[in-house]
Amino acid sequence: MKVTRDVITDLLPIYVSGEASADTHALVEEFFKQDPAFARLAQDERSRTMLHPVPLHLPPEHEKATLARTKRLLRWRTNLFTYALMFTAAIFATMIQTQAGGLVIKPALTFGVIISVVLALAGWIGYFVADRRLRVTGL
Repeated sequence: MKVTRDVITDLLPIYVSGEASADTHALVEEFFKQDPAFARLAQDERSRTMLHPVPLHLPPEHEKATLARTKRLLRWRTNLFTYALMFTAAIFATMIQTQAGGLVIKPALTFGVIISVVLALAGWIGYFVADRRLRVTGL
């Protein structure tokens, strides 16, 4: 099998980072011996591009603040879920009656049902907003 520049270009990031296996390392070295112009080009590219690790300068308090924020969002999400579930159950509890013949559904919208619907919707919207916020920020 003939190894091309494209194959070596694909292998170059793991070769430079030192994560390549011994066989891959030997393959890249052998190709560099066969094509010294590409070896120089790869060396120049490696020295001036993103192949060097970028140092992160985060304050030590950053991790603690991120953890506290995550805990707060998780607590809010859990509380909103409980709130929404409670008012959703209240809607069904006020609409369903038990009689001697079994369950009877009352389709009438009373003031209590309307209030429960509004509160349940507010809880579900808050829950999904909090959940989305946790997912978007990667927490």
